[in-house]
Amino acid sequence: MRGALHILATLRAAGFQAYVVGGSVRDRELGLEPQDHDIATDATPDRVLALFPKVIPTGVKHGTVTVIVEGVPYEVTTFRRDVECHGRHATVEHTTSLQEDLSRRDFTVNAMACDPETGQVIDPFGGREDLTRRVIRCVGDPPARFEEDHLRVLRAIRFAAQLDFEIEPATWAALLEKAPLLERISQERIAHELWGVLAGRAVWHGVRLLDQAGILARLLPELAATRGVTQPPRYHHLDVFEHTMLALQHAQDSTPDPVTRLAVLLHDIGKPATRSTDHEAIHFHGHEEVGARLVPDLVARLRLAASSRIHLDTKELTDRLQKLIRLHLRPSQLHGAKGGALRRFVREAGLLLDELLLVVLCDRLAHREPDIEALDRLKRDIAALGPASHIHQLRSPLSGHEIMRLLGLQPGKALGEAKDALVDAIVSGEVPDDREAAERWLLARFGRVVTPGVP
Repeated sequence: MRGALHILATLRAAGFQAYVVGGSVRDRELGLEPQDHDIATDATPDRVLALFPKVIPTGVKHGTVTVIVEGVPYEVTTFRRDVECHGRHATVEHTTSLQEDLSRRDFTVNAMACDPETGQVIDPFGGREDLTRRVIRCVGDPPARFEEDHLRVLRAIRFAAQLDFEIEPATWAALLEKAPLLERISQERIAHELWGVLAGRAVWHGVRLLDQAGILARLLPELAATRGVTQPPRYHHLDVFEHTMLALQHAQDSTPDPVTRLAVLLHDIGKPATRSTDHEAIHFHGHEEVGARLVPDLVARLRLAASSRIHLDTKELTDRLQKLIRLHLRPSQLHGAKGGALRRFVREAGLLLDELLLVVLCDRLAHREPDIEALDRLKRDIAALGPASHIHQLRSPLSGHEIMRLLGLQPGKALGEAKDALVDAIVSGEVPDDREAAERWLLARFGRVVTPGVP
C-alpha cells in the first residue's frame, strides 16, 4: 500500500484527482488483504508518464499505464466513460468525473473508490450495502451491463465463487438471458475466468451456478455427460454427476489449489463410456484410463494453459491431470500391500503423491459409506517406508549415456526400458541404490550387445 499512497500523493500534489478503486476497496471493506491496488485519476496517461521515473505504457490507448514503485507495479487509469460498447471491446474517452468512471463498472461491489486523505469510501451505487447483503448486483441495468461486455456473465459467477456471495435476482435473470453471448468471447478469456471460479473459496457454489446457467455443459460436456449415470447402490447414493459435486465440496474444504480441484471435478468423466451391467451389477471397468485419455483434448479445447492464473504449460497441466485421474483408483487396489508394490505406487505417483491422495480422499468422502480408515492405513504404510517414502524423488544412479556405454545401446526404446527397469528394481529393494550394484544388475539382466558406433 505504501507505493500506492506515494502515487496518490504525487498525483494530488500535481493538482489531479486520484483514488484507489475497485477490488482493493472491496477487499478492505470485507477485512481482506488486497492483492493489488488500482488507481484512478483525471490525469491523462501522458501526464502520468511525466510524473514518475518508471512507467510502463501497458494500455495507453485505453488510458492505463503501470507505475513501478520499489519494484511493485500499480495500474493507474484515467477516468473513462463509454462511448460505444461492442460486447467484447468498448470505445472509451477520458473524463474528469469519478462518478462517470464508476458508473461504467460491472458490479456494485467493484464500483467503489477510496479517498486516501480522508479514508472516505465513495459508493454511489450501494456496493457497501451489497457487501453486507453478500450479493453480486450489476451497476445500473443488468442486461445492458452484460451486453456491454459478454464476459461479465462469467465474471458474476467468478465473484460469487470468490466471495461466497449470491447473485441478486435481477442480475441472475439477465445472466441467464445473456449467457449464450459467451459464444462470442475468446476461449482464453473464458479460461481465465474459469480458473478464477476453481480458485474461489466457494468453488462448489460457483460450479453449481455454472451448471444452472447452462454454461457448464458448454464448457465441460464430458462432465455434463455424467448426469443421470447411476452407480452401484452398495457403494454410491448419488449418480456420477452429484457424486462428483459432493467430492468437489470436500475439495473446497481441503485445498485451495485450482488444479487439484479440477482433477476432482474430472476424476470420473470416463464413467459414461465404460458403464456396463452384469447380472444387474453396475461396472465402470477402466474408467480411470478412459477419463485420462479425455484430458488432452479438454485442456487444448478450453485453452486452459493460456491463463495467467495458472503457471503451467499445456503439457505440464495435461500430464498432471492425467496422472491424478489415471491413478485415483490405485490406492483401493493396494489393500494390505507392502514392500515393493507400495514402493512402486509411490514412485508412479511421483511428486503428485500428496495431491493424488487428496483427490482419493475427496472421492471416498463422496461415497455412501466413506472408507477413510483404509486410506489412513495406506498413508501410515507409506510413511513407514522411511526414506523410501520419498522414492518419487529417486533417479537412476546411472545416466542414460552411462547405461548406453555399459550395455552397448543406442538412444531409443531399449535404453528407456533398461533405465526404467533399473529404477523399479531399486524401488522394490531388489538392487541397492549405488552405481556398482546398478551396473552388475543391468549386465546380468540385459547383457551387453554389440552395437556399431557404441564403445
